[in-house]
Amino acid sequence: MSERKAINKYYPPDWDPSKVVKRKRDPNQTIKIRMMAPYSMRCTKCNEYIAERRSFNARKETTNETYLKTKIIRFHITCPRCNNHISFKTNPQTAGYTPEEGAVRNYEPTRKTEDELLQRLEKEEQENLKFQTLKERRKRNPFWNKQESLQAGGDVYENLEKRLSEQQREQQLNEHLEELQMK
Repeated sequence: MSERKAINKYYPPDWDPSKVVKRKRDPNQTIKIRMMAPYSMRCTKCNEYIAERRSFNARKETTNETYLKTKIIRFHITCPRCNNHISFKTNPQTAGYTPEEGAVRNYEPTRKTEDELLQRLEKEEQENLKFQTLKERRKRNPFWNKQESLQAGGDVYENLEKRLSEQQREQQLNEHLEELQMK
């Protein structure tokens, strides 16, 4: 029992590893692997829904196709209900998988175009520039207030003078009222 659990193997003293014949493996040979379904799909023959992470015994086959020197691999599985042949292959361009035959995707993810990405990045950059300018204004002036600067055009000292004059006028009015009440 313990000999099957051994990590090391016994090699006789006269054994020469250079004499062992190495087989050449065919690059287009299919390999049996255990994998999970990469996306949610539906069998076209029996309409069985196959969940995204369901495990399958699959055949892996390397194709002659490449995308930017990346090999495209094809996988073959069978439907668990009707034994229909389902195949899909890798898609390095979108970092996903594309169905070939036997099944259709339940949900097709929407890919954003380059124009939409550029518009989003430009908008984020404008917001960042606006934030940086407001941050610099705050550093320079301790009495800075965003709402007042936006309403009055950004001159903080004029706003401060207006507030002070309003407070002085209110104080004068209060003093006048007190005098009238005393009489």
